[in-house]
Amino acid sequence: MAPKIRLLPDVLINKIAAGEVIERPASVVKELVENALDAGATAVTVKISEGGLALIEVTDNGSGMTPDDLKLAICRHATSKIEKPEDLFNIHSFGFRGEALPSITSVSQCTIKSRIRGAASGYLLEISGGGLTEESETGCDHGTFISVRNLFFNTPARRKFLRSPSSEVRRVVEVVESLAVSNPQTEFVVDSDNQRLLDLSSASDKMERAKQLFGISLADKFVRGERSGDGLRLEVYLSKPEICRRNRSRVMILVNNRRIESRALFASLISAYGEFLTHGMYPQGVVFITIEPSLVDVNVHPAKAEVRFADERIIFHTLYHLVRESLLGGSALPGAFGLGQSRGSNGTIPSDRQATTRQSVRDFFGQSTSTAVQSEESLATIFGKPAADITDHTHSRLEEAVVRGASAPMEATVSPSTAQVTRKALGISGEVRFQQLALMYVVALTADSVFIIDQHAAHERILYETAMKSLAARTITSQQLLFPVAIHLEPDDFY
Repeated sequence: MAPKIRLLPDVLINKIAAGEVIERPASVVKELVENALDAGATAVTVKISEGGLALIEVTDNGSGMTPDDLKLAICRHATSKIEKPEDLFNIHSFGFRGEALPSITSVSQCTIKSRIRGAASGYLLEISGGGLTEESETGCDHGTFISVRNLFFNTPARRKFLRSPSSEVRRVVEVVESLAVSNPQTEFVVDSDNQRLLDLSSASDKMERAKQLFGISLADKFVRGERSGDGLRLEVYLSKPEICRRNRSRVMILVNNRRIESRALFASLISAYGEFLTHGMYPQGVVFITIEPSLVDVNVHPAKAEVRFADERIIFHTLYHLVRESLLGGSALPGAFGLGQSRGSNGTIPSDRQATTRQSVRDFFGQSTSTAVQSEESLATIFGKPAADITDHTHSRLEEAVVRGASAPMEATVSPSTAQVTRKALGISGEVRFQQLALMYVVALTADSVFIIDQHAAHERILYETAMKSLAARTITSQQLLFPVAIHLEPDDFY
């Protein structure tokens, strides 16, 4: 009886491995660029076509490979990075498993050229679907050139799970950016269908590289912070709360220069921004975590996108407090909301202004005593305590809130023009009492209602309505700028 269990052929094994390592064109670019960096490349060029499905080319000026090394490189589990089991816990390179090239060549048609310095010629390999079809000497520059054509040509079902070409291009750019930010000394170029998407010259340090990636005007507004000790070093280059985006793709978390995905670390980062970050918005920037290789395991995910720390709590705690202190230390958190100029030297509102503000609140609510009396019974019923206590407590809390937040004393009245606009906007008639709170809000009090209007938001809406009416009537006026304004666009603004 024939055995039911059998050894799989190498071609099928490589296809299975490719399913784990090579998810999309960006995965190919990641593996090849990482190999180039491990080879000491100072210049890396990436060219793709049709989102990377038709063509991916990666050229580097690294150390290159001899013919014997090149033929071994396409074999499964052939690597120059590790030799013994202990090396798995002392990883200093991007690659170490020896799975990338055999996985890529098993699901594509590849051409590889490589030459070491001083060699008279290079060597060429042609591989299709995991099988070697041609090998010969060839002329080429020192370094390595790899061309990957017709990705997933022999596993067409994989293509159904890919997104549009533009989305795949965006992922490729993100991969190169994450590798570029941790290798500022290396030049990077990315072309897509003959369009230059990324062109990064060598940079002196990580901050200069951040300026190249995020734009000078934005990177100059980043807050910076660092903390180190006990085999751990954290560096953050992050945007202020007011400079955020609606997606999290521009937040890079790198562990030992390797970009990872970690919900826990990301949550720690967002928690540090706290209430000062608008819901649904995310900061921009980079978090560098440098840790002793023995304290982190990078061999827990097929694509090395996740890691496991020996003590995660220390990492999360340190990151949270570093980000929080960096934001506060750089006056990035709008704690005072721009109202600090009117405060005393010790950060408090002068006593005479406090008294004026409290009296203004009392005067204003003194006009609505009858309305408050009518609702006393319902308040007492709901809260189970004397209505007078509730009313006094509410007034007291309001007084304190206004005193704490006011940058100027309460105005007794608003201007006639403001009152007229407010009355018209609210559609109210009859007797209306208007007042202004802390130069920020207009309060309209009628016999049975109280309207509170944010002056800034109302003004924005007025300007918006005016602009929309002008647009509809084609009467928008324009004026040429006296001095040009430079606008720095990011790569994903072009597709």
